[in-house]
Amino acid sequence: MEQQYLPDVLKDVKYYTFGDNRTEQAARAYWAKIKGKTSSEPGLYPDTHPIRKRRKTMRYSKQRELVLQKVEQLCDHPTAEEIFDLAARECPGLSLGTVYRNLNSLVEAGRVRRVSIPGKADRFDHTLGWHSHLYCNCCGGVVDADVDEKQVMKLVRRQKGVVEDCAVVLFGLCEACAGKQAQ
Repeated sequence: MEQQYLPDVLKDVKYYTFGDNRTEQAARAYWAKIKGKTSSEPGLYPDTHPIRKRRKTMRYSKQRELVLQKVEQLCDHPTAEEIFDLAARECPGLSLGTVYRNLNSLVEAGRVRRVSIPGKADRFDHTLGWHSHLYCNCCGGVVDADVDEKQVMKLVRRQKGVVEDCAVVLFGLCEACAGKQAQ
């Protein structure tokens, strides 16, 4: 995933990434709507999206369902290891490799969103719609961030290439850590 630095327009944003994670159809549909693409173009809307079709045919797996439940239960953007620790209590035979494989399958199927933090373990999010994240440099937590989408849209429109995906990750202090440092 390529990292690029933002212009002064978004001073609070350290960087953004454009990647090829095409499985997040909610984000793709959002960007398609912004770019003004129509429903006649293949793969932009749920009824024609190849991942959406694949989601319908995804075989049931007790372990995969358990991993999905834990991602939804842990609303703090858990790592695979955190998911494994919680899921292993209910399924003692579960391995960390199985958790990773199931998370990758869920991401490919569009059921879970991967949150990549450079130099850190990937996090997983059950909220599929486009939104930004804040990585806390103090506690290492990841929380949803409030980013002005209009500014991001302006930035995307100015790109000379074709933007397929956009992820904004802010680095700083979460609300709890900022409060502790203020005291």
